[in-house]
Amino acid sequence: MEIEFEMEDKKKIKIIAVQDGKRKMIGHIFTPGGSGSYIKNAIQVCGFSDAVDYWGCALFAKLNDKKAVVNRLTSNRNDSYVQVKDIQLKFDFDTEPHHTKHYDMGKDCLGCYNDPCTCDNKGILRLTDDELLEGKGKPGKNPYELKRASDLELEEVKK
Repeated sequence: MEIEFEMEDKKKIKIIAVQDGKRKMIGHIFTPGGSGSYIKNAIQVCGFSDAVDYWGCALFAKLNDKKAVVNRLTSNRNDSYVQVKDIQLKFDFDTEPHHTKHYDMGKDCLGCYNDPCTCDNKGILRLTDDELLEGKGKPGKNPYELKRASDLELEEVKK
């Protein structure tokens, strides 16, 4: 499977899977981010099955992280940039657009929003109705674990 992108508008991008001549939408990227689309300086990516390899990004950096700048200056480095991060997201062809018609907030999983619950960290994440509606999780209690690429079956580009 290959992945392509289609601009829907300036704030939303469709993620398209291409396999055996078939094309279908398997996710999207949009801004503002957050469960309630309330974070202006963030994007949200919806539709991926796993997030892997949270790394430092070699291509982008930012200025003025005072602690990091001081550390670099005292270690004989002459730049004042701080590298930012990147993450890999795995998508699957069998993903389908789906909107749950019925959601019982008192019964269904308030960590991953699925019934039955698909949280990796079962039992540690229980949000109140207000926290869920505000798009806020409890610190340190994410429903899913970040994995390494070697933990997944990923398709590699053949050169």
